[in-house]
Amino acid sequence: MMMDTALLPDSLRGLTTDPQGNAITINNHLVNFGWEYVWLMRPEAVAVPPGAPDTLAFNVSTTTLSWMDNSIADTSYVVQKHASGVTTWTDLTTIPTVDLTVVPVPPNTTGPMSYVDAMYQPGDTYRVVAQNTVGDLNDHGVVPGTPPFRP
Repeated sequence: MMMDTALLPDSLRGLTTDPQGNAITINNHLVNFGWEYVWLMRPEAVAVPPGAPDTLAFNVSTTTLSWMDNSIADTSYVVQKHASGVTTWTDLTTIPTVDLTVVPVPPNTTGPMSYVDAMYQPGDTYRVVAQNTVGDLNDHGVVPGTPPFRP
């Protein structure tokens, strides 16, 4: 069954008319909304804290600290060491997870990460802190450098 389009109202056939049924032309034109409206229409960037590193482990024979980067919200990891007999954490290195020198910036990915501590001493304890534009992540893993480790 075919429909006779002549029976449809003008608005459904793509024609625009005024209230009296006369055809009208609609002209599009630019509108200056003013700064206060443009301010409200601007895009918003949202940043979330990075996820904590997973499966933090230390291999004594290779003095390698390893962990799983499971967050795409991080920009770097700070590897810290708490040496035996010292009360503070010392930053060993900062490992970037995003190369900001490349244009366009490549997407952040997840995967295994590692750091070798050539200055390892028995009794050292390590932690890895995730960072991004929001700041540091307070939830980080801690692993002793000498087995066995009992929480």
